[in-house]
Amino acid sequence: MIALSSVMILQLILVGAAAGTFGALLGIGGGIIIMPFFLQIGILTPAAHAAGLILSSLTGISSSANNLKIGNLKRRTVSGFIPGAITGVLLGASFQIIFKLLFPRSDYALVFKLLFILMLLYSLYRMAVKLF
Repeated sequence: MIALSSVMILQLILVGAAAGTFGALLGIGGGIIIMPFFLQIGILTPAAHAAGLILSSLTGISSSANNLKIGNLKRRTVSGFIPGAITGVLLGASFQIIFKLLFPRSDYALVFKLLFILMLLYSLYRMAVKLF
């Protein structure tokens, strides 16, 4: 169990705010920011992954509701993506189990940190290309 000092609580608030902001603005999901942070402070990978998924889901639901409200997203389009999204979630969970079996404990966390950093950099690159 990790003791929550006032510094740790402040870090959690700041990282959560950054994850929510970047997740909503860039559409990358806050888990890309949250997961490496959780792993760095010693939260076990399954718990970090679960917390990251919950936070990303909340960001996604909030952003989707806002985009539906302002007309950037059509209900018909969303309903078309649901079967693929469910399939992706199931595949992602399966890959996580496979990675955990293939990599020792220390390598497993490193692989996910690198994967999330690469996904973040790729998302930022795509956003920069669209802006310029």
